[in-house]
Amino acid sequence: KWGVFLIGVLLLTGCSVLPFNKKDAAVLPQAANTEPLTKNSVLYQESIKDSQLYKDSLARYPKQESESPGYGEFFSADGTQFAYIPQGTRGQFVVLNGIKQKEYEGIGDFVINHAHTDFAYVGIREERDERSDGAAVVVAHGVEGKVYNYIREETLVFSNNDQKLAYAAVISKEPTYQSFMVLNGQELTHYDGVEQPVFSL
Repeated sequence: KWGVFLIGVLLLTGCSVLPFNKKDAAVLPQAANTEPLTKNSVLYQESIKDSQLYKDSLARYPKQESESPGYGEFFSADGTQFAYIPQGTRGQFVVLNGIKQKEYEGIGDFVINHAHTDFAYVGIREERDERSDGAAVVVAHGVEGKVYNYIREETLVFSNNDQKLAYAAVISKEPTYQSFMVLNGQELTHYDGVEQPVFSL
Protein backbone atom coordinates (compact mmCIF):
# COMPACT_ATOMS: atom_id res chain seq x y z
CA LYS A 1 0.00 0.00 0.00
CA TRP A 2 1.02 3.57 -0.50
CA GLY A 3 1.20 6.07 2.29
CA VAL A 4 1.11 9.61 0.94
CA PHE A 5 1.07 13.05 2.50
CA LEU A 6 1.62 16.49 1.03
CA ILE A 7 3.42 19.11 3.10
CA GLY A 8 5.78 20.58 0.55
CA VAL A 9 7.07 17.02 -0.10
CA LEU A 10 5.49 13.61 -0.71
CA LEU A 11 6.27 10.52 1.39
CA LEU A 12 6.13 7.41 -0.79
CA THR A 13 6.11 3.69 -0.14
CA GLY A 14 5.18 1.07 -2.67
CA CYS A 15 5.78 -1.45 -5.41
CA SER A 16 8.76 -2.86 -7.32
CA VAL A 17 10.55 -2.13 -10.57
CA LEU A 18 12.72 -4.32 -12.77
CA PRO A 19 16.49 -3.71 -12.53
CA PHE A 20 18.61 -2.55 -15.45
CA ASN A 21 21.04 -5.18 -16.73
CA LYS A 22 24.46 -3.51 -16.60
CA LYS A 23 26.10 -6.03 -18.92
CA ASP A 24 28.89 -3.64 -19.88
CA ALA A 25 29.97 -2.77 -16.34
CA ALA A 26 32.23 -5.85 -16.06
CA VAL A 27 34.82 -4.33 -18.40
CA LEU A 28 35.52 -1.53 -15.94
CA PRO A 29 38.12 -2.23 -13.24
CA GLN A 30 36.76 -2.70 -9.74
CA ALA A 31 37.58 -0.18 -7.05
CA ALA A 32 40.73 -0.95 -5.07
CA ASN A 33 38.86 -0.64 -1.78
CA THR A 34 35.32 -0.26 -0.50
CA GLU A 35 35.53 3.44 0.28
CA PRO A 36 32.94 5.50 -1.64
CA LEU A 37 34.43 7.23 -4.68
CA THR A 38 34.31 10.99 -4.84
CA LYS A 39 34.70 13.21 -7.86
CA ASN A 40 38.09 14.49 -6.67
CA SER A 41 39.67 11.24 -5.44
CA VAL A 42 42.59 9.45 -7.07
CA LEU A 43 40.60 6.23 -6.92
CA TYR A 44 37.83 7.90 -8.91
CA GLN A 45 40.33 8.80 -11.63
CA GLU A 46 41.96 5.36 -11.74
CA SER A 47 38.84 3.21 -11.66
CA ILE A 48 36.89 4.93 -14.41
CA LYS A 49 38.70 7.65 -16.33
CA ASP A 50 41.74 5.45 -16.90
CA SER A 51 39.67 2.51 -18.15
CA GLN A 52 39.90 1.55 -21.82
CA LEU A 53 36.12 1.57 -22.15
CA TYR A 54 35.96 5.19 -21.02
CA LYS A 55 38.74 6.22 -23.41
CA ASP A 56 37.16 4.34 -26.33
CA SER A 57 33.80 5.92 -25.54
CA LEU A 58 35.24 9.44 -25.61
CA ALA A 59 36.98 8.68 -28.90
CA ARG A 60 33.70 7.57 -30.46
CA TYR A 61 31.40 10.13 -28.80
CA PRO A 62 33.60 13.09 -27.84
CA LYS A 63 32.48 15.76 -25.45
CA GLN A 64 32.34 19.30 -26.71
CA GLU A 65 35.60 21.21 -26.30
CA SER A 66 33.70 24.19 -24.95
CA GLU A 67 32.39 22.16 -22.01
CA SER A 68 34.16 22.64 -18.69
CA PRO A 69 35.96 19.59 -17.18
CA GLY A 70 33.51 17.25 -15.50
CA TYR A 71 30.45 18.95 -16.96
CA GLY A 72 27.65 16.48 -17.68
CA GLU A 73 29.58 13.47 -16.34
CA PHE A 74 28.18 10.88 -13.94
CA PHE A 75 30.01 8.07 -12.12
CA SER A 76 28.70 5.38 -9.80
CA ALA A 77 30.32 5.24 -6.37
CA ASP A 78 31.59 1.67 -6.89
CA GLY A 79 33.46 2.54 -10.07
CA THR A 80 31.42 0.27 -12.37
CA GLN A 81 29.17 2.71 -14.22
CA PHE A 82 29.81 5.95 -16.06
CA ALA A 83 27.76 8.25 -18.24
CA TYR A 84 28.17 11.62 -19.90
CA ILE A 85 26.12 13.91 -22.13
CA PRO A 86 27.66 14.98 -25.45
CA GLN A 87 26.12 17.33 -27.98
CA GLY A 88 24.55 15.57 -30.97
CA THR A 89 23.45 16.74 -34.39
CA ARG A 90 19.97 17.72 -33.17
CA GLY A 91 20.40 18.03 -29.43
CA GLN A 92 21.92 15.95 -26.62
CA PHE A 93 22.17 12.28 -25.75
CA VAL A 94 23.44 10.10 -22.92
CA VAL A 95 26.38 7.75 -23.38
CA LEU A 96 26.12 4.99 -20.76
CA ASN A 97 29.12 2.69 -20.32
CA GLY A 98 30.17 3.48 -23.87
CA ILE A 99 26.72 2.91 -25.42
CA LYS A 100 24.88 5.80 -27.07
CA GLN A 101 21.28 6.29 -25.98
CA LYS A 102 18.48 8.08 -27.86
CA GLU A 103 19.06 11.70 -28.81
CA TYR A 104 16.75 14.43 -27.44
CA GLU A 105 16.53 18.17 -27.73
CA GLY A 106 18.06 18.25 -24.27
CA ILE A 107 18.88 16.05 -21.27
CA GLY A 108 17.67 16.93 -17.80
CA ASP A 109 18.33 15.18 -14.48
CA PHE A 110 20.34 11.93 -14.51
CA VAL A 111 20.48 9.49 -11.57
CA ILE A 112 22.14 6.12 -10.82
CA ASN A 113 20.58 3.94 -8.16
CA HIS A 114 22.24 3.04 -4.87
CA ALA A 115 23.26 -0.48 -5.97
CA HIS A 116 24.79 0.89 -9.21
CA THR A 117 22.63 -1.49 -11.27
CA ASP A 118 20.11 0.92 -12.77
CA PHE A 119 19.82 4.45 -14.15
CA ALA A 120 17.21 7.00 -15.13
CA TYR A 121 17.23 10.42 -16.76
CA VAL A 122 14.96 13.06 -18.24
CA GLY A 123 14.81 13.38 -22.01
CA ILE A 124 13.50 16.77 -23.17
CA ARG A 125 11.71 16.37 -26.48
CA GLU A 126 10.65 20.00 -26.70
CA GLU A 127 11.78 22.91 -24.56
CA ARG A 128 9.16 25.08 -22.85
CA ASP A 129 8.87 28.60 -24.24
CA GLU A 130 6.24 31.17 -25.19
CA ARG A 131 5.17 29.01 -28.14
CA SER A 132 5.12 25.59 -26.50
CA ASP A 133 4.17 23.98 -23.19
CA GLY A 134 7.07 21.60 -23.70
CA ALA A 135 7.39 17.81 -23.84
CA ALA A 136 9.59 15.58 -21.66
CA VAL A 137 9.91 11.92 -20.71
CA VAL A 138 11.73 9.93 -18.05
CA VAL A 139 13.88 7.14 -19.44
CA ALA A 140 14.08 4.35 -16.84
CA HIS A 141 15.66 0.89 -17.33
CA GLY A 142 16.34 1.97 -20.92
CA VAL A 143 12.62 2.53 -21.65
CA GLU A 144 10.79 5.83 -22.23
CA GLY A 145 7.90 6.66 -19.95
CA LYS A 146 4.81 8.75 -20.66
CA VAL A 147 5.24 12.18 -22.22
CA TYR A 148 4.52 15.16 -19.94
CA ASN A 149 4.88 18.88 -20.49
CA TYR A 150 7.87 18.90 -18.20
CA ILE A 151 9.53 17.06 -15.33
CA ARG A 152 10.38 19.20 -12.33
CA GLU A 153 14.12 19.59 -11.84
CA GLU A 154 15.84 17.61 -9.06
CA THR A 155 12.79 15.44 -8.35
CA LEU A 156 13.94 12.25 -10.12
CA VAL A 157 14.96 9.85 -7.35
CA PHE A 158 15.34 6.15 -6.53
CA SER A 159 14.16 4.86 -3.16
CA ASN A 160 16.79 3.79 -0.64
CA ASN A 161 16.19 0.10 -1.46
CA ASP A 162 16.15 0.80 -5.22
CA GLN A 163 12.74 -0.80 -5.63
CA LYS A 164 10.96 2.44 -6.55
CA LEU A 165 11.53 5.42 -8.82
CA ALA A 166 9.61 8.67 -8.47
CA TYR A 167 9.52 12.12 -10.01
CA ALA A 168 7.25 15.15 -10.21
CA ALA A 169 5.55 15.71 -13.55
CA VAL A 170 3.52 18.66 -14.81
CA ILE A 171 0.84 18.83 -17.49
CA SER A 172 -0.87 21.84 -18.98
CA LYS A 173 -4.59 21.72 -18.31
CA GLU A 174 -6.37 24.98 -19.12
CA PRO A 175 -6.59 27.39 -17.47
CA THR A 176 -3.67 26.23 -15.32
CA TYR A 177 -1.11 23.45 -14.76
CA GLN A 178 -1.50 20.26 -12.77
CA SER A 179 1.37 18.63 -10.87
CA PHE A 180 1.64 15.10 -9.52
CA MET A 181 4.06 12.39 -8.52
CA VAL A 182 4.79 9.47 -10.83
CA LEU A 183 5.74 6.36 -8.86
CA ASN A 184 7.07 3.40 -10.86
CA GLY A 185 5.28 4.74 -13.92
CA GLN A 186 1.93 5.26 -12.17
CA GLU A 187 0.48 8.75 -11.73
CA LEU A 188 -0.62 9.67 -8.21
CA THR A 189 -3.12 12.33 -7.17
CA HIS A 190 -3.04 15.58 -9.14
CA TYR A 191 -2.46 18.87 -7.29
CA ASP A 192 -1.86 22.51 -8.12
CA GLY A 193 1.75 21.91 -7.16
CA VAL A 194 4.06 19.29 -5.62
CA GLU A 195 7.61 19.37 -4.34
CA GLN A 196 10.38 16.75 -4.10
CA PRO A 197 9.44 13.14 -3.32
CA VAL A 198 10.82 11.59 -0.11
CA PHE A 199 10.89 7.82 0.41
CA SER A 200 10.34 6.16 3.77
CA LEU A 201 12.41 3.14 2.61
